[in-house]
Amino acid sequence: QVPEHCSRKVGSCWTRAKQQQAATEVTAVQQHHQVMKGSGAVASVRSLRRIVPVRLRAEVVHGFGRGSKELGFPTANLRIRWDLDNSDRHAQLTEEERAVLQFVQRHDTGIYFAFGRVEGCSNGDDIVHGVAMSMGWNPTFKDVKTKTIEPWIMHEFEQDFYGSNLRLLVLGYIRPEIKFSNLDQLIHEIKVDAEFCKAALNRPEFVRFRYDPFLELSRYVTPSTMISRRVNDTGNDCSSHQATTVTGMSVRKALQSLPPLQPGHTRLLLMRHGETFANESGLLSGGGNDSELTARGLVQAERLAEELSQCMVDPAVVGS
Repeated sequence: QVPEHCSRKVGSCWTRAKQQQAATEVTAVQQHHQVMKGSGAVASVRSLRRIVPVRLRAEVVHGFGRGSKELGFPTANLRIRWDLDNSDRHAQLTEEERAVLQFVQRHDTGIYFAFGRVEGCSNGDDIVHGVAMSMGWNPTFKDVKTKTIEPWIMHEFEQDFYGSNLRLLVLGYIRPEIKFSNLDQLIHEIKVDAEFCKAALNRPEFVRFRYDPFLELSRYVTPSTMISRRVNDTGNDCSSHQATTVTGMSVRKALQSLPPLQPGHTRLLLMRHGETFANESGLLSGGGNDSELTARGLVQAERLAEELSQCMVDPAVVGS
């Protein structure tokens, strides 16, 4: 057996080696600046730009049909509600539709890397996959009238999934849009984009997002009922009411779904922050049994902190 202190040292060296390997992979792709043979065009310059993670969920719809037929890269076109993009109809957008529309309007056009998962798939298709995603005008083609989101899920699916919902966790940006003079150039660059995105997603700071709760396809759970008590100044129970346990829902939506707070009551918010190593063994954490968060738990805790910080300054949420 290897002594414990040696195991830690070996583990640390292994982690550093993996980080160096991932950095080398990305750097190697960044150095792809050669002139493409026979075209005279300089290949795209790529660099890794981290963004605040963006979570998108939208229906997969039919696009122009170029991905598989002309390019050999089947893309999943996302539905963007341009028909509701005006002041009169904006209120009709769902929270998810608004997030998709805001991403297209507020972010730079170009190529992004992400993790994605298609809802409702079976067999080996129902897992998280790496994604190289184009967002913008597709300037190589002249028939694009509005911005599009075209994720290339880097996995060979057994069947089409039009009409299904696709969840995307967008993590970074690698290059702007470019108008290419022919399809051969475009195909070549898409292949290099994919290699760059794969290398980026394997970096330690990004690979942990594969376990983000947003990609776990949690089902909404029927609220369970508990009894909470209000105690008066004498220490006696003076009322009881139902409290709701909510899972599979954003913090904002959960808080806004609660009934109005009654006079004389105080609302207590209990939240599970993330998985620990003790949880993996079937043990509870807390009190005298403190345990470190797992990689998935770190992502859960970071996301919870992010959501809470936004909710606590939102009058629409605080007032509920």
